[in-house]
Amino acid sequence: MPPPGERRKRTIAWGLSAAILLHLLLGLVLVLMPGPRPLAVIPERGIDVEIVTEPPEHAPAAPMRLPSQPDRPAAAPTAPPVPNVGPRSAVPPPMVKAARMLSGAALADPRNRPVVQTLPLLAPDERMEQLCVIEAIEQIRITRRDTQPDRLVAYAMAETRTAGNALSADGGAFHSKGEWYAVRFRCELTPDHARVAAFEFAVGDAIPRGEWARHNLPATDAPSD
Repeated sequence: MPPPGERRKRTIAWGLSAAILLHLLLGLVLVLMPGPRPLAVIPERGIDVEIVTEPPEHAPAAPMRLPSQPDRPAAAPTAPPVPNVGPRSAVPPPMVKAARMLSGAALADPRNRPVVQTLPLLAPDERMEQLCVIEAIEQIRITRRDTQPDRLVAYAMAETRTAGNALSADGGAFHSKGEWYAVRFRCELTPDHARVAAFEFAVGDAIPRGEWARHNLPATDAPSD
């Protein structure tokens, strides 16, 4: 039988070994225990939303405004009507009938909501003229890719005429890239005058700058408010 001192040393050594073994087992258990799974991080991504009211090639390039119209010049009873659409054309170009109407899609664009809200506030004749002017601008924009019409004056060189649901402009002018061009059109609205039902038009020559003042056409590259 080992002496008491030797037994005490063995007891202490065994206790230390057991404690070390216990800690090792506890560590192993903690390592093997299933812990909470890390949360997956979903990268943020903006969703591109495009509201398309018509094919992209026909969409208006920018929000429209009601075309700025200069004050109508005082009527001259003795002045004959302008016979030709442009000052340089001996024979006016033939009218082209539009295959589909474009003003409705343009006005449906959310960017043009202020225009839609303004139209009902106009007098019936003015509202009719503005709808036809918007249609004219859109038709020119689509058929004449070399132009960027931003304004159109339906009565620039001859007073407009109305008959029932139709409006005729034989001496109009539209502004594009710093120049004014002659245009004439015939526009027919639906019976309630809510939208354009039929449209035909013809683009004429550039109007000489020396005639702008006579037709009350402003010499500016940007549309005025």
